[in-house]
Amino acid sequence: MCWGAGILLSSGVVRAVAGIEGEMGWKLPFILQWVWPAPLFLVAYFAPESPWNSVRRGKIDEARMNLARLVKDSPDTQREVEATLAYIRHTTAMEEAETENATFLDCFRGTNLRRTEIVSISSPTAPLTLTLTRDRTASSGPPKSSAATPSSATRSSSSKPPASARPSPSTLTSPSRHATSSAASSAGSSSRTSAAPQST
Repeated sequence: MCWGAGILLSSGVVRAVAGIEGEMGWKLPFILQWVWPAPLFLVAYFAPESPWNSVRRGKIDEARMNLARLVKDSPDTQREVEATLAYIRHTTAMEEAETENATFLDCFRGTNLRRTEIVSISSPTAPLTLTLTRDRTASSGPPKSSAATPSSATRSSSSKPPASARPSPSTLTSPSRHATSSAASSAGSSSRTSAAPQST
């Protein structure tokens, strides 16, 4: 939950300062990070010590006292504290037995290798995935309309020639046919001229 809240808060800060021009556009996010150390130090100072850490350091009485602070007051408080303390001690003893002769190289052997790979890949890629998603969302503008703009309609209409300048289908004939029709019309006109009576 803390990781998610931190990523969400940092994303909001970066988005808020995205429109700021000048050096404060990148300095302000770094400055705002220093708001958290003071309250975190106060919370850490007054927070109870972890019972798990106390048991691992051999401080059983301190672990019992811290558990009593964390458990709600009830008639069964002492029994719950002792049961939880016994569970912590048993789990710690099992961990110590399993890791008695363990070394750093064991993280890359057997089933631990798979765990190391998952942690090494998931932790760095989570912020990267969020950054890429935010950048893609910011770069994508509003959906483009499919309707033609007035300028494009004007260009498309102006590119077409007027109807009077377009050739008619009757004129779209081949050159040989056009020559044949011209010769036939010339022959017809000459025959009519020769057939006309001569004036006396």
